[in-house]
Amino acid sequence: MEIERFIEELKKINPNLNFDLITRACFFAQENYQGLVRRSGQTYFDHCLEIALDLAKMKLDSSSIATAILHEILERAKTDKERLKKEFGPEITFLVEGVTNVGKIEHQKAVRSIENLRKLFLAMAQDIRVVVIKLVNRLHGLKTLSVFPPEKQKRLALETLEVYAPLAYRLGIGELKGQLEDLAFAYAYPQEYQKLINQVKNKYSQIEAYIQKIIPLVKKVLVREGVKVIEIHARAKHYYSLYKKLQRHDMDWHRIYDLVALRIIVPDVESCYAALGIIHKKWKPVIEAVIYRSS
Repeated sequence: MEIERFIEELKKINPNLNFDLITRACFFAQENYQGLVRRSGQTYFDHCLEIALDLAKMKLDSSSIATAILHEILERAKTDKERLKKEFGPEITFLVEGVTNVGKIEHQKAVRSIENLRKLFLAMAQDIRVVVIKLVNRLHGLKTLSVFPPEKQKRLALETLEVYAPLAYRLGIGELKGQLEDLAFAYAYPQEYQKLINQVKNKYSQIEAYIQKIIPLVKKVLVREGVKVIEIHARAKHYYSLYKKLQRHDMDWHRIYDLVALRIIVPDVESCYAALGIIHKKWKPVIEAVIYRSS
């Protein structure tokens, strides 16, 4: 990816970023990553830019985005730490070091997942941004997991399900958790994954059509009743989440009521209960499937 195009994409996502810092990081990384290519065939430079874009979409700050661009500098490019500190200061150097150190834990095959989890929490205690960058880095790694031998695929996939996805959940990044789990699921439990995909492919295509139909209808009903709607969005249940729920219900599809989740954002608690009442009046709830949440 060209730097100019990358910067333009960032400006569309968040025009308030420190583009001087990010541009300097891009040119520094481009120089130092020169000739470095991942096993998938993608350059390390492009890999880091893609991670940076995802972090921008998650509303992370300029230092985090610069760190994502530079996060392979110490380990892969063998750039001197003091040079990095001179160019970008102590904060970004600290973050790059944090990501590098977590990466070293990741590559220690003998280390058990629970130990991985402890050390990741230590990193998080120092700066939570280190963990978020690492989570997005793992997501991108899973997308090219097929280039590794089967035993490594399974090890990394299980580690993702046991360590990285729960971390994303604890940090409140539910969509990232779902993406991590779905990508890992295919490698950790390939037979179960394929069986589930075969069962849901027709259901999910119907769900997508239903989502497109139901969102404007729900909004129309709420607005007509005087409820201000900030946002409505919906998605089909993630595959791994669906698989775990089916396991809890003896693989009985008739006990799964939430293949699609609809989230309605309103301005206050009063509007929330008003919206709930209107929706229950319009669409009869399945009582045993209703879960009330206060937040």
